Amino acid sequence: MAMPTPTCSQFFISFALTFSVLSAAEGDPAGDIGGTAPHPAPAATAPAEAPVEGSDSAARMANAQANTMVREGMDLVRQFNDNKAQNPNAVVDAAICFGKARKLLVASGSVEDISAVQSNLYWCKKQMDMDALKDYVARKGEDGKLAMAQLEAVSSVTPDAKEAPTYLARAEKFASANPDNHLQIAIRFLEVAERFPGEASGTEANKRALAAQQAMIKAAQDAAEAARATRFTKPGSTKPGETPLPSASAQKDALAAVKQSYAKSYAKKDPASKRKLSRKLLAESGKNKNDPAIYQQMLSESIRLAIESEDYEPLLDAVDQMALTYTGYDAIAEKKAALKKMSGKATATAIAKLLDTPGDPAANLAAGRWFAFTARRWTEGFPLLARGGDPAIAKVAQMEIDHPTNAQEQMQVADAWYDVGKSAKSKEDKTGCMARSMTWYQSVVGGLEGISKDRVAKRIVEIDKLLPLDPDSVDWEALTASQWDKLKGKIVVIPARTDRTDSGVALAAGERIRVVPQPTDQWTFDLSSWYSDGGKKSFGWKGYVRTYTYTMNGTTMTSSYMYSSGGSNMGALMAWVDNGEKKNCGIMVGPGRLYFSPQLTYYGTSDRSGQLRAKLLPVDDDE
Repeated sequence: MAMPTPTCSQFFISFALTFSVLSAAEGDPAGDIGGTAPHPAPAATAPAEAPVEGSDSAARMANAQANTMVREGMDLVRQFNDNKAQNPNAVVDAAICFGKARKLLVASGSVEDISAVQSNLYWCKKQMDMDALKDYVARKGEDGKLAMAQLEAVSSVTPDAKEAPTYLARAEKFASANPDNHLQIAIRFLEVAERFPGEASGTEANKRALAAQQAMIKAAQDAAEAARATRFTKPGSTKPGETPLPSASAQKDALAAVKQSYAKSYAKKDPASKRKLSRKLLAESGKNKNDPAIYQQMLSESIRLAIESEDYEPLLDAVDQMALTYTGYDAIAEKKAALKKMSGKATATAIAKLLDTPGDPAANLAAGRWFAFTARRWTEGFPLLARGGDPAIAKVAQMEIDHPTNAQEQMQVADAWYDVGKSAKSKEDKTGCMARSMTWYQSVVGGLEGISKDRVAKRIVEIDKLLPLDPDSVDWEALTASQWDKLKGKIVVIPARTDRTDSGVALAAGERIRVVPQPTDQWTFDLSSWYSDGGKKSFGWKGYVRTYTYTMNGTTMTSSYMYSSGGSNMGALMAWVDNGEKKNCGIMVGPGRLYFSPQLTYYGTSDRSGQLRAKLLPVDDDE
């Protein structure tokens, strides 16, 4: 799949045309913007609210505020630059930021700072559609009026031609101090080129602006390609390991030591347990680098278990670690040998292909599906999918690589994954796409309103019912009712009126169990004895939290009040083992019998009704 053309280049097409005309004829540039002096604004310009004379702290504060506005303005310039069609008003918002900054800086008398901001304002006006600008500014109120005033101030004075070298020197000084800030360099030199056409300084500025544009395009292309790089396109380490492989007898002794240390994990033979152990050995191997035999065996065992459980990430990573450490260890050959032991597996075949041909679309798609949809290693999977042979999946994967930042972009990514998931033929593709869609929908739903929020909320419910529960990635504090229903474990019913409910489960010493309350169950308590405005309140397993609002310094604030003991909300579901301390629901550790009750204060209450349910799930050693 061809690499997409960086959007930043689109932004400077008009500049390139202008530069070409200037270079050829040294005539007037297209579009008369007017001139501006590199000095503080003339007296006719509305003055800034100057700090108190002699007040260094006030001046520093004004400069700090101005710097903040300039940074925000440049962020908006980049948004406009990245996608002019999607962010047409960003350049106006940028001008508003620069206008505020200029107003703050006028009183400082700093020629350098004011000139920098004026260059940005000059550039912003060049990009604006004036009819649309007037409509948008009208809707921005006082901020819009300020921006217009500052834009007019910038274009109200035409500099004398003899000032051209000063303008050019200032742009060159910035370029020298900020060689990688190609966008801002182009802006600075463009102003000089357009203000002084026909002057030697203007001609030189034109060349420098064009060079900055080309450098920016090249940097964007390089960044785009780097973002699409996969572990197969990146060059491997050329530095061979320097440690000799341990002797056969040393390896044998080390293997015995490793198996003894991880005996409980080795006792579990199912694929999921082998995957966990493979990753655990790889993750903890670094602690043993000072013992070459132990380190080598932990990595070797990680590879073996990864092969047996078809877990490609630790397999590839462990081989790379071996090659970086031990002499004579060929990473590519060892990867191929390991993958050959998994013959018949589509992903293994694809990865073996990528070791020789990293651009193969079909192999990228197959490997990307495993990393993204099976292993949920999204960051690793997106570049593979973007290079893959499925256009729909490649498109949305590229959207992920582009890092959507605002709610609109994130919603587009969520919808794109949803659409791909709905049309997916395999169960793995469907659940993978829907899982990623769910992540984005959950991220944006809190900031939505009205019909959009209702639509997303419905999709979240739809997807939640479709997706299988992944205990390794579930958020236990934010569990949904649908997720709770999918859990397999003993159900305990806890009545509100019972102060000590026996779960019927006795834990052995060191045995652990997770208590997972049903998230939507509620019980009802009469809180009249706790609050004068109490009465009967219904709430779930986290207990009752009283909220109230108050005003401080003219600002309305909302706070919550917890009235109970032990740091738990009143009426929260509590669990304990035998005569141990009552705790909020979570992982409980034996030995002893497990009990439940609602959290009560010393006031107590006899008027309680309803019941909550909780599931009890065994916890393995890795949690």
